[in-house]
Amino acid sequence: MRNPVQRKHKKFRKKIDNILLYSLSIDGTVEWSSLKIHSAFSESKPKVPERIKYKNIPIIPNSSSKEFIPKFTLLEKLFRSKRDKKEKTYLKIFKDALTIWESRKKKIEQENIEIDNNYRIKIVELKKETEKWVQREVEFFQKQIIYNKNIDELEKRYYKKDNVVVMEYCEIILNNSEYPNFFLKNFEVEYNGDNNILIVDYEIPALDSFPCIKEVKYIATNKELKEIYISETELNN
Repeated sequence: MRNPVQRKHKKFRKKIDNILLYSLSIDGTVEWSSLKIHSAFSESKPKVPERIKYKNIPIIPNSSSKEFIPKFTLLEKLFRSKRDKKEKTYLKIFKDALTIWESRKKKIEQENIEIDNNYRIKIVELKKETEKWVQREVEFFQKQIIYNKNIDELEKRYYKKDNVVVMEYCEIILNNSEYPNFFLKNFEVEYNGDNNILIVDYEIPALDSFPCIKEVKYIATNKELKEIYISETELNN
């Protein structure tokens, strides 16, 4: 039973041995429609800012509330002067409470006005940002439309055997080809539309750039892996 290292080397060797067969077995044709762009505009639309809630104005003090109604002692009930004095004290307490309420009311109303003003500023900013966003979105899709129209134009020129377009198309196919990492894609393409001859000058990797290990064997007696190298004869074949 092969270990992972052996399986890896064997799989890699098989891939190298079958490079040509693999290339011939697949259809490398590039559909022109696949070159087009149909992506969505990825930038999120500016969001409406969250509106801060108004601060609530406290309930106005009521002179009929029990905290503002004095309770008289027996002496205060018997002597009007004492009763009047206490009534004046509670009246002052009510007026003070009313003054504090009016001050708080005025402050809260001002804060609520500021909340409105700040929100209006944010809405103005949102409108500007949204206009910019819409413009960017329009430009994005306009570029996409222009790009896709260019692909359509290239396709027409390809079928008319335009030399430049035919060579670009062939370069796309060659660049899309799958080869091992050591197999560099260095090539030159020439096409003559008059005689429909395509010439591809493809640089084949030098022998010393190929992996030199043919396989890895496990030696049970020594409990070690032994690397078997490719012979010079095998490389030349």
